[in-house]
Amino acid sequence: MNCNYDLSKKPYYRAFNAICGKAGSLASIEVVVELLTTKCILILLYGLDACPVSSRQLRSLNYVVVSCARKVLNSNSSEIAAECIKMFGISDIAETVAMRRDRFIKRFVSNRSAVCEICCAMSGHL
Repeated sequence: MNCNYDLSKKPYYRAFNAICGKAGSLASIEVVVELLTTKCILILLYGLDACPVSSRQLRSLNYVVVSCARKVLNSNSSEIAAECIKMFGISDIAETVAMRRDRFIKRFVSNRSAVCEICCAMSGHL
């Protein structure tokens, strides 16, 4: 199975540009980064818990976040922007996806066990 994540980048950029258009010049960098974290990155990560993501795709998704951070920070350097967003507590996309996938699998396994118990009880096998 192969997934295309380009469709998740468009709404991410749309949300980011809306935030920057409304609050970009008026709000502090901390406020814009917090909005980026709470509103935009969630759009980018939607559904990645259950889908296969290659390392190339993770780098591409991470670039999206870093490029927006460059705009917020008025920096031309991707390395500086990546370090700054780490200082703001934003993890690398690969780390975030791995953590979310682990949490998804744990929930899936625990729910699957509960569903199996209910089905067995209903069929009289317990």
